[in-house]
Amino acid sequence: MQAVFSVLAGIVALPSMSSATIIGAAIFGQLIASLVIDHFGWFNVPVLPIYTSRIIGVLLLFDDISRGGPDGRVDSCNGRSPQLQAPQPR
Repeated sequence: MQAVFSVLAGIVALPSMSSATIIGAAIFGQLIASLVIDHFGWFNVPVLPIYTSRIIGVLLLFDDISRGGPDGRVDSCNGRSPQLQAPQPR
């Protein structure tokens, strides 16, 4: 059921966000979950404390997502990168 929700949320958000931002947000959520699972040793995995380098990696991904993608340029009207927009008819 969670997979269905994730796919539907991505489809609904796609018109207002770029696909790179949606995929980055999904990976960001998985990174947070893996940090918590590793830190507490859930599911019989070896305990791996949260180190500064792991937090920095998560923060860098969050920074990239919050800026709108790797190029940092997002059109505020529709959330898409300007170079990906179709040319306007004259």
